[in-house]
Amino acid sequence: MESIPHKLSIIIPALNEEKNLSKTLHMLIESTSMWKEVEYVIIDDGSSDHTYEIAKEFSNQINTLLIRHSKPMGRGYSINEGYKRASGEYLIVFNGKKDTEPSEVKKIFSNFAKADIIISYQANTHERPLIRRVLSRLFTTIINFLFSKRIKYYNGSILLKKEHFNLIKPKTSSYAFDCELILQLLNLKLSYIEVPVNDIFEDGRKTRSLNIRNICGVLSTILRMFWQLKILRSK
Repeated sequence: MESIPHKLSIIIPALNEEKNLSKTLHMLIESTSMWKEVEYVIIDDGSSDHTYEIAKEFSNQINTLLIRHSKPMGRGYSINEGYKRASGEYLIVFNGKKDTEPSEVKKIFSNFAKADIIISYQANTHERPLIRRVLSRLFTTIINFLFSKRIKYYNGSILLKKEHFNLIKPKTSSYAFDCELILQLLNLKLSYIEVPVNDIFEDGRKTRSLNIRNICGVLSTILRMFWQLKILRSK
């Protein structure tokens, strides 16, 4: 793969990921050699385990911006903060739970410069637990219907320019952050391509996306975005 003469900032939200954060960082280090410079923005979202200490160890080895919350603020809040404080020309998010492999990360980067936004989507959804698969498909269908889109997946990693992020103002702290980000970016009439990647689905891992607080946050975000992008724009 050709070298990329730009600085990349990787935002890594992590909550109680002491078992996975080290593996995630090693995976990303292996996957990003084509970039001129890489900054790792690690957000410890109020972990009660040794996530922060592990991130601190890596800060002595790689270019790291380490952010620590005294209490959990939410995935969306963490990513938004990471985007704002990142110094790279390009931005992307990878979760601290190590849910993909280097070969899949490189698939995203191999499409660099082919569009303004590179959106990854799960190519191996058949490996997800049934309930998660059904809910994800339902969410995507609803969003595409409401906003007249044809996006395959709203919760994958997104490679974008910092200058484009600075033009929008995502607000949600919920798991709908990636969805709000994509909708606002597409509202700028930016070009995009979608890249299939294989994710890792950890057996027995409980998702935080289905708690009441997050569900309410997702619903309120959808309503706010519909009002902002469909109702107000039509007046």
